Amino acid sequence: QLLDEHGGVEIAKRLLATAAPQTGLFGLYTLGILNESMEAVICDNPRFHALFTQNEVSEARKRLEELGYFEKGKSTD
Repeated sequence: QLLDEHGGVEIAKRLLATAAPQTGLFGLYTLGILNESMEAVICDNPRFHALFTQNEVSEARKRLEELGYFEKGKSTD
């Protein structure tokens, strides 16, 4: 319902503004599919960078770095 009311970009911005990563991100990490996370979609697709502030993109990257996403070629970055 929130997605229908506010749209994906606004929901992503709200999630990135929270102090800690969402439990869903850790769930994707546990399943080994961080590449499916909102944070990975933002970081791995430069065309989306224009939709977010530099701080929001940095926050997405930081969360992924903390989970080792960029190690051993796990992303396209």
